[in-house]
Amino acid sequence: MSNNFQLKHDEGGTMDMIQILIGILALVFLLMINISFTSTADKRSRIELVEHEYILRMETEGCLTNDARTLLVETLSDMGMQDIEVSGTVSPVGYGDRITLTIRGNLVTTAYSMTDVGFSLTRGKTSIPVNITKTSISRYVD
Repeated sequence: MSNNFQLKHDEGGTMDMIQILIGILALVFLLMINISFTSTADKRSRIELVEHEYILRMETEGCLTNDARTLLVETLSDMGMQDIEVSGTVSPVGYGDRITLTIRGNLVTTAYSMTDVGFSLTRGKTSIPVNITKTSISRYVD
C-alpha cells in the first residue's frame, strides 16, 4: 500500500490573503475610531460629574465661591478643557432660591482620520465645544 498524500494547491491564495489583509485593516480603523469616540464620551461624562459635584457644593454654600470657582477651573483644565468660562450664582442666596452653574469651553481630544487612499491613519487633536448648565435649589441657611 502506497501513501501518496499530496496537498492541493489553491490558485486563489494570493487574492484570499489580500482580502484578509484589507479586512484586518478595516477592523483596525474601526477600532481606532471607536477608541477615540469612547474616550471623548468618557471625558464629557467626567466633566458632567465634576459639574454635579460643584452644584451640590453650591447648594450647601448658597453660591459659587471664588475659591470653588478657581478649583473648578483648575480641575477642568487638568481634564483637557481649554478656553474655560464658568458662570452662575456668585452671591449667596437664601434657602429655596434657585442656583445655576454653567460651564463653557473646548474639550481637546485625540482624533483619528484617513489622509489619503493609501490607508494611512493620522492621529491629531480636535476641539469639541462643551456647554453644560445645571440648576438646583439652595439649601443654604444664614
